Amino acid sequence: PEQPHIFTGYLNSLLTHAINLFYHERIEEAEEIFQFIIEKRPGSLTAHLYLASIYRELDKTDLSLLHYQHASNLSPGDPTLFLQRAFLLLKAGKNEQAFAELKEATSLLGTDSSKITDPEQLLRIITLTLFRNGKFRKAVYYGSKVLKNNYQDADMHVMIAESFRNIGQPVKARNHYERALATKSGQLDYYYGFAALLWEENDFQEMAKLLKRIFRLNKNDRVARYYLALTLPHLGESKKRTITLLQESIKNFGPDPLLMNALGQEYLQAELPDLAENWFTRTLKVVEDHGQALKNLITVYTLLNKKEEAKKTFSRYLKHYFADQDVRSQFIQLLYHDQDYKALAEEILILLPLKPRDRNLKRMLAISYSKTARYSEAVILYRSLLADEPASLHLTRALVYCMQHAGQQETALVFLEEAVKEHANHVSLLLPLGVMYFKQNKLEKAAEIFRRVIALSPQEWKGYRNLAVVFKKRGENDFSEKYLKKSEELRTAQLKA
Repeated sequence: PEQPHIFTGYLNSLLTHAINLFYHERIEEAEEIFQFIIEKRPGSLTAHLYLASIYRELDKTDLSLLHYQHASNLSPGDPTLFLQRAFLLLKAGKNEQAFAELKEATSLLGTDSSKITDPEQLLRIITLTLFRNGKFRKAVYYGSKVLKNNYQDADMHVMIAESFRNIGQPVKARNHYERALATKSGQLDYYYGFAALLWEENDFQEMAKLLKRIFRLNKNDRVARYYLALTLPHLGESKKRTITLLQESIKNFGPDPLLMNALGQEYLQAELPDLAENWFTRTLKVVEDHGQALKNLITVYTLLNKKEEAKKTFSRYLKHYFADQDVRSQFIQLLYHDQDYKALAEEILILLPLKPRDRNLKRMLAISYSKTARYSEAVILYRSLLADEPASLHLTRALVYCMQHAGQQETALVFLEEAVKEHANHVSLLLPLGVMYFKQNKLEKAAEIFRRVIALSPQEWKGYRNLAVVFKKRGENDFSEKYLKKSEELRTAQLKA
């Protein structure tokens, strides 16, 4: 308590823990924590609501009502709180108080409370209100109580199904849709809701079965025909049939984004990217952030080798789906291979904090910095990479190059001299070391290094050329011409080979 920021974080963690305990049915532990939170934070709406639910389950009506009242005081415009108090009061036989609460709720809802005369009707109103207000877990709770009294209530099964769908429990949602259809097998609206659920779950086999049931009720059903056009491409039908059906559906339903994107996908799978591009573009005119269409368009431009269009589409996609690491990784690869180093660095800097151990990202960022003259930043990265891979000659050369261009000449020279010792006079390190000696006018050392290069690798033409340059600067033109000629002979032979 003496450190408010820490204590606030502690209470927030406790609240999360208590909620988890509640949903794992460890009620007594959850109750104790919620009580502690309210003691320290009396205005916690969440804690009051969970305590109200706990006491409702424990049949401690008075305590439940008390916490619902606290919640109502904290959120006076929420009709569901008045409805839940009304239900508890009506159930306890306190009709006068119940209808007073009900009057408050219906006033907020703009409905007539006179038609509600018993707890079951009130339960239905509560469930419907909770559902409409997006409180799906509570809608499931109260809806289940309605079903206990009348399990054949098909409308309530559908409402619970949609609630489960919204909280990410599709299996339970399916079960309630099936229960609803078992009671009212001719209710097309139920089929439509079920179809939407199956579509979201990509369960195309079950979708096909459901569509057959709809067509038995109405062979020309418009909604079923719409879903059929979308479903058949996933069931191995021929491209000729699926493309024709999708084209007809677009004529009938207009520029529907799902249909147009599906048609584009069929053309793409038929290896007709030019035709596919048109339909993905048209999809995006209707829904500019259509994620699947944007990703499909990236594939199209990649196949057509339209790199600039692909880059623009990657950027457009990531504007809407910033957190998609996989697509950003693909974008980074494209930028790297296209040598667009400025944009590459920008994208890597977004992804790297999420993948701090990714050496490949660090390597590409170092290259980007080097290619865009951000040498000091490149030095830091190459040092980090080299610490993990000290035997890498490539990283050693890259670090030396960036040190030189960052104005760290002496540091680069000392580092390279040590590296030459560690790597047993490797030619790829000796050459830049000789060049550094030459630039510092240390001609004897430079000549010595280039002679070592020639001795270690007699076919290395750069050793002869560099030694020729040293001789020329020292005024030894005969030797210079001799080594330059040898250099050109080796280089020409290697080019021919």
